Order: sequence, then structure tokens, then C-alpha cells
Amino acid sequence: GAVVCVECWATWCGPCRQMFPHMSELARKYRARGFKVIGVTQEPMSANLKQFVASQGNNMDYSVAVDGDGDVQEKLMMPAGARGIPHAFLIDSQGIIRFSGHPAEP
Repeated sequence: GAVVCVECWATWCGPCRQMFPHMSELARKYRARGFKVIGVTQEPMSANLKQFVASQGNNMDYSVAVDGDGDVQEKLMMPAGARGIPHAFLIDSQGIIRFSGHPAEP
């Protein structure tokens, strides 16, 4: 398996938007090694959401997913005690969470 960073965000979250370029830089830097970044939002899929993601261009140069059924909230955010966004999880190739916190933390 690949090492994956799951980053929880929302269109209305200013600090989340500030992280997009940094997450994209990480994705590009380590993509050849199999590293993946997946941005996950709980906002419903809509034309506005698609337009927002498209408008980010290279600032959001990674996969984006919609957590429509709340799985990420239930299985990652709540057990980790995450109380807000942005919040990132670094998951190793064995599926073990190695980091949980604000994506700007070292």
C-alpha cells in the first residue's frame, strides 16, 4: 500500500484554503514514490463544489473526495478527537495512522 495523507477541509474554511498549495507541493514532491494526498470534504457534491475545486487549479493538485456518508468523520475525525478543520491524517503503507493534527504542524 501507499503512504496517504487524508486532509479534511471545506470551501468556507479560510485556514483550509491556505493549506491547499502546501498539500499540492507535498503531493507533487513525493508522487513518484507512491505518496498520495486526498482532500476530503463533507460538503454535498454540487456544481458549486466542482467549480470551486476546478478554480483552485494547481493549488489543489491532488485527489478530492466527498464524504457524503460521514465515514471519515466517524472513523477518523471522532476517534482522533479532531474538533475542527483543517485536519490531516498521515497513514502509512500498513494502514497505521502516524500523524493526526493540523496540516501545518511539523
